[in-house]
Amino acid sequence: MSHEHGMIQWVQQQLEVTSLWTKEHSDKTLTFLNDPSLKSLFATVDHGTSQDGSGYGTEEYPKLIISINYPPTPSPGRIHVHYFVRSEGDLLTSENIDEMLICGKTVMKQTAASVLKIMENEFYSDIFLSREWSRSSKQELSGLYHRFMASLRETANEERGKTILYLPFHGDEDIDHVDLQNFHTDRDVVQQLESVAIHWIRQIKGVLNSHEHNIGLDHQGPMEELRFWEMRYEDLVGITAQLSSQEVLQVLSILENAKSKYVRPVKALAGTIQEGSKAAANSVKFLKLLRDPCNELSLLKPSEIQSIMP
Repeated sequence: MSHEHGMIQWVQQQLEVTSLWTKEHSDKTLTFLNDPSLKSLFATVDHGTSQDGSGYGTEEYPKLIISINYPPTPSPGRIHVHYFVRSEGDLLTSENIDEMLICGKTVMKQTAASVLKIMENEFYSDIFLSREWSRSSKQELSGLYHRFMASLRETANEERGKTILYLPFHGDEDIDHVDLQNFHTDRDVVQQLESVAIHWIRQIKGVLNSHEHNIGLDHQGPMEELRFWEMRYEDLVGITAQLSSQEVLQVLSILENAKSKYVRPVKALAGTIQEGSKAAANSVKFLKLLRDPCNELSLLKPSEIQSIMP
């Protein structure tokens, strides 16, 4: 048995999908195994089943997908992903592969955050950085893209419990294309930024009104209420910092010079956010006074409570 064949067999044994293995998989796996600069290999079985059970097109499933350095794109038909990781520079042989490679399996789940990454890293460059698309086509797609991305980013950040204001700039690129002195000649830019400002207004109002809809606090203890106000304070302070950032101020500057009606509501909400963060800070300050007594009570049996009552 050759040195390379032995390593391929070892990888196949970890995956337990020999029936799906092809020469293409062997070639890609050997590329990883023989190149010490490559640090990770990923493999997943695509069952090709959509969420409604209908499948995808005419492709044959299941099929094995192997990728180097980056995991395969998540999809409903891909449930698990196997990973093989080594320290950069490690030389692998059929004798040491079991010791030099770390391998395992994890669940692959398509979340808003993973879709967001795909849109930013793949879709954006394929469309907006391509020379094959005309300027008019890019402008037509731009509004739709940024509206979708604003909603998607909001959902992704809700999963983390944070409010992040969407900015229609991809790295340093888009903002460099905006001529601050002659913005009024590009109404497409102004309209795009106005739609972003409208999204900010809705986001901020939603955060400001969220405590009014948190009826469950009335039926919870002071520690749950303290956690709520701590998270609220952190979120409001974070929004204030974003509204003071160079990127947001630049958007507002462009809209202000364009005499947009959406600048005033954003600035007014910035003041309301600061007031809300002060109120949240006060709530945290006073609720913290109850932390030690509540922790003490939680450790007592019902029959022992009377002994500590004044």
